[in-house]
Amino acid sequence: MRGFLQGIEPEVLPLTPANDPTVAAMAWGGVIVAIVAFPTVVRLWRIFVGSLTHHTGKLPAAERTLGDRLSQVAGLLLCCLMWGILLYCVAYRLRGGDLALTPGAGVGLTAAAALVAFLIQIVGYNLVGYAFLTAADTQSWTRALTVSISMMGYWMMLPALGALLFPTAVFRLVWIGVAFFIWFRIALWIKCFRIFYDGPFSIVYFFLYLCTLETVPLLIPVGIALYIC
Repeated sequence: MRGFLQGIEPEVLPLTPANDPTVAAMAWGGVIVAIVAFPTVVRLWRIFVGSLTHHTGKLPAAERTLGDRLSQVAGLLLCCLMWGILLYCVAYRLRGGDLALTPGAGVGLTAAAALVAFLIQIVGYNLVGYAFLTAADTQSWTRALTVSISMMGYWMMLPALGALLFPTAVFRLVWIGVAFFIWFRIALWIKCFRIFYDGPFSIVYFFLYLCTLETVPLLIPVGIALYIC
């Protein structure tokens, strides 16, 4: 009778990305902020897509307002956060939960690494533009990059939040995230090619750009997720 009255000791569940309160707070906080910025990011994305079909590839755009810039920052941070969640969930699954950091810290570090990678690309775009392009083309190019990243953040919510809710499907979901990434990058590469192309030799610049600004920075968040967290 005494043991019955004392009850059964509750079993402590292991801390995973799915039940970590810090990860949940970051994910849903990012979603709420992103919802506010969504109409502005969509408008800027339409301007970018319009520039791809314009006969010169360079559609003049009005000066960005403070609201436009803040919306782009919100979308960029959302993209970094969602990539952080997705990559950490993949690493967690691959290593059977045997990671050095807690899910909240691991997701935060991986998201920070994704942000660093994107900032390196933005700086690289400006340096390349300063060396090979006019000021107007450089501005158009860097705006295309930031708008592309911002819009990708909204699509990345699908595989990232899916990885939290359905951890057993994380490997399928990461390929969906990669497909989204490639789709947005193809649009950006079209913009890049139209800006750079002025003869056969300019293709060399284009491939150098692909090998450096598109490849090297992306190794940072992947390495953080798989080898440090």
